[in-house]
Amino acid sequence: VFGRDPQFALFFAVNGIAMAVALVLANRSIGRFGRARLALLSAVLGVVASCAGSVVSLLADGVPPVGVWLAFACAQNAAMAVVTALAAALALQPLGGIAGTGASVLAFGQLAVGGVLAAVVGSFISTTVTPMFVGAVVYGLAGTAALAWSVRSGTPAAVDRAGRQP
Repeated sequence: VFGRDPQFALFFAVNGIAMAVALVLANRSIGRFGRARLALLSAVLGVVASCAGSVVSLLADGVPPVGVWLAFACAQNAAMAVVTALAAALALQPLGGIAGTGASVLAFGQLAVGGVLAAVVGSFISTTVTPMFVGAVVYGLAGTAALAWSVRSGTPAAVDRAGRQP
């Protein structure tokens, strides 16, 4: 879209740095906000960044300046990195002795579903980055709703190594 294929590795690295900084800041904020509240706040921030990126992209006929695109992409990806880490911790907490199995199932689900969703969004990206932002809004809203439902529905009962409730 931007004609900057040789700089892809740089863009990828900048995104990685943004995610690392967000994760460090989140780690320092867990005590203040709690994991569930911080996860929800991060999810909302990710959706807001995606909405803003969508508007900017639409106003620029689908191709905002690369630096603007990168800033919104970094903000959205950083927020979602925090959500992913915190949501995984929340989901695995009650599994106790079988948390490793739970983590494997969670990772498989993330990769399988994420791969399909990325393919759907990617099929619309050819001359514009707008589908990337719109896809992030749609999927972000769905994920935020699911996260809000799960943290409000309470903590499930813990299980032992055999997967039974003690």
